[in-house]
Amino acid sequence: MSISYTIPHSSFYHPTSNIFTAVFNAPTPGKYNFDIPANKNVPILELTPGSVYLIERISLAGSIPQENYLSSIFTIPIIRLKRGKSQEIIYKRDIPIVNYIDNQDIVAWIYSQKSKDWLTADIYGILNQIAETVEITEIKLNINFSIYQIRDQQFINKFLGTIGENAGNQVTGR
Repeated sequence: MSISYTIPHSSFYHPTSNIFTAVFNAPTPGKYNFDIPANKNVPILELTPGSVYLIERISLAGSIPQENYLSSIFTIPIIRLKRGKSQEIIYKRDIPIVNYIDNQDIVAWIYSQKSKDWLTADIYGILNQIAETVEITEIKLNINFSIYQIRDQQFINKFLGTIGENAGNQVTGR
């Protein structure tokens, strides 16, 4: 089941794809740790001022079979979406990666007002080395977002009039 939205036909679709890597023994001995600098503030999409963005869906897959991923979880990996400049968290709660997913709804609206701002992501979490991953030196997670950019002024005016200038706060809990 999915949620339907009516957005202008002139909207731009931005499929994104980012790979996050956990290397064995770095920095945690005997573990694959995603909590490394290379997995922080990873640019997902540059935000254009005066645009509304709909983050609609997420898909996620890994470099090891899902059953091995599930068996190796030490601390559940999580994704944190935020704005690059302000570090404002887009969701009130982090998105847990409890299994691989395909086209899951993760709806959030963002109104962009600043130039040179980015939607960024952090990933945290630790995986154990299990028998099936003994010869594997790194585990990768590929995370894809379906994002729509809306520049239609009539839509934006209605959006701001309905939700207000603090649009997006419905998912940050403010």
